[in-house]
Amino acid sequence: MPKTILITGATSGFGLLTARLALSRGWVVAAASRHPEAVPPDGTGRERLLPLRMDLSDPASVREGLRAMEERFGAPDALVNNAGIGLLGAAEEVAPEALRRQFETNFFGAVELTRAVLPAMRARRGGQLVFVSSDLGRTGAPGLSAYCATKHALEGWAESLFHEAAPFGIGVTIIEPGAFRTGFH
Repeated sequence: MPKTILITGATSGFGLLTARLALSRGWVVAAASRHPEAVPPDGTGRERLLPLRMDLSDPASVREGLRAMEERFGAPDALVNNAGIGLLGAAEEVAPEALRRQFETNFFGAVELTRAVLPAMRARRGGQLVFVSSDLGRTGAPGLSAYCATKHALEGWAESLFHEAAPFGIGVTIIEPGAFRTGFH
């Protein structure tokens, strides 16, 4: 039986590349995005691909997307928390609602989705959780205070989860890419 992977932010950049790679290796892929119709056709393993509408800033959307995936493929063997948004602006200039929106997507959305898939992974004593962060998850940068703050929070949470999940056979990986041309904004 093929392994199942849930990937957020799967319509472009690292998420799209990860989805294509997983399909090429025989995985079943749930490709989550706010705009799943934008998942470009590839031809490789389309029968193993489920584009999912999922807005990580909306808990109801996350629950519905996860339910649709589980109905079709079952619980995921792996989760790639890749979705994120970036916001430019000096620390004192970023509007509170914009900062909250960025935290909802980049941090709280990933946390809640991870918490939703953990029970099934614990029950089968295995799974892999991947958090796509940034090299800015370890340092600050002018004009990117909101983004850096969300990635610092995500990395701290994921590092703690690494220790909590290990006894259940669940791996936790943080990826910290630098600057890439992915269309991220």
